[in-house]
Amino acid sequence: MRDNFPPDIVEKLAKRVGMLCSNGDCRKPTCGPQDTPTGAINVGVASHITAASPGGPRYNPELTNEMRRGIENGIWLCQTCSKLIDSDQTRFTVSELQRWKREAEDRAKRGLVAPTDEQMTATLLRMRKCKVPSYTHKVVYTIVDVVPGSHVSLTSPTRKSSSVLRWKDIKRAYEWQGQTGELTPSVVDEILRDSKNLESATMCALVLAMRDPARLNCSCTRCVLFANNWCQIV
Repeated sequence: MRDNFPPDIVEKLAKRVGMLCSNGDCRKPTCGPQDTPTGAINVGVASHITAASPGGPRYNPELTNEMRRGIENGIWLCQTCSKLIDSDQTRFTVSELQRWKREAEDRAKRGLVAPTDEQMTATLLRMRKCKVPSYTHKVVYTIVDVVPGSHVSLTSPTRKSSSVLRWKDIKRAYEWQGQTGELTPSVVDEILRDSKNLESATMCALVLAMRDPARLNCSCTRCVLFANNWCQIV
């Protein structure tokens, strides 16, 4: 007999990762609307980290039936990743799946903490002396004006160039970085596609600096590599 998850555990597993696949290399949404105005589709799976019955992937005979169908033994995945983990037990070990689950829940938790305009304003004002690189123009900008709810203006004295980033675009990129744990200029291009924002690299550097303002002004090896890798400063 299989120790299947009860409905309430299935629901909690899905909600604890924001209904996204817990595989960090996937993160696909697992629910969405049907064509009908009131219907919804779920393509997610509450998968067992250790198998629900003897002979299954990663089966652990030391677990009780209650532990086997408990939330600690579950991970929320899309159907593809659910099939994947059971097809290669050597690669997808218990510890690896537990890491996926832990990191997915952390991403979901960070994504819930969206900054208020007041918090964003305070952070950006503290960053007025930070150097914000942009590999689009291979220049370094500094923040010269912060207009809450409207925009942030940056300028590069050496190149006599400027950039204006819309407030709502910065906020969207910041929230995305909080949810996924990563941000690149190509991702910014995608999530801000409707804004016609031509400064995706500057936006990327600004948001990452908002998370850790000291990072861009530090001269330690780690932070120098950060600037080089993300912003291609030469």
